[in-house]
Amino acid sequence: YKDNTGLTIGTVAAVGTLSSPSGGAAASTVGPLSGITTVAGTSNGAVVVQAGGLLTVDQAIATTPGTAGVGGAVTLEATTGGITLTAANSGTITTTGNGANAGGEVYVYNKASGNITLGKAITAKGGTGGGGGVVTVLNADTAGTIAVDAVIDVSKDGGGTDGSILLKAGSNITEGASGGVKGDSEGKLLAYSVGGKVLLDTTANNLMATAAFKTDTTLASTNNGTVTYKDNTGLTIGTVAAVGTL
Repeated sequence: YKDNTGLTIGTVAAVGTLSSPSGGAAASTVGPLSGITTVAGTSNGAVVVQAGGLLTVDQAIATTPGTAGVGGAVTLEATTGGITLTAANSGTITTTGNGANAGGEVYVYNKASGNITLGKAITAKGGTGGGGGVVTVLNADTAGTIAVDAVIDVSKDGGGTDGSILLKAGSNITEGASGGVKGDSEGKLLAYSVGGKVLLDTTANNLMATAAFKTDTTLASTNNGTVTYKDNTGLTIGTVAAVGTL
């Protein structure tokens, strides 16, 4: 779905009141619905939402297949205004695989003028015996931030490998008290701030295997360009590839 202005993924009630002249289904049987759900998995169960203003996710997006398969991919884009997974509501994203299959890929992208706030969890875990997915969060606004205020989980479930978490913003990348990044066996984390800092220090919820960090913040900008990351288990500072495909 592509909208020309701001958009909220929420709940739509069954508000129709008319009856069928032939005795068939009434208008009131259409709805209610909350959030976005697909069950086909892989590309057949993918979700793409674009908004021309602030994109707010108040209700859950779920693409876990109904039978064995890879979770459906989820792409959320705001051409301006930012993206918020609302902490006070149910705006989670779940692309967990079914059976020995990987979690679906997730791409959250703000193009201009706004911040990305992940107030609810993003879960791209493998199904039983499956590997984790890839979660990419990109804020292309030069002053735009990424706030990881809930857990991003790309863990495997007994098979395959953990996935990757890739974060890039024009300004600060930070973590709230309930934030975290998980993929402890083989999971990879990339965090790159073009004009700010990287501060991911909620130690208890940070469990990655390999990480790489960068800031391009200059002395002339007067912004803080530090990198701080605290992990709860063993960690390798290594190389993290650009594995997103969406």
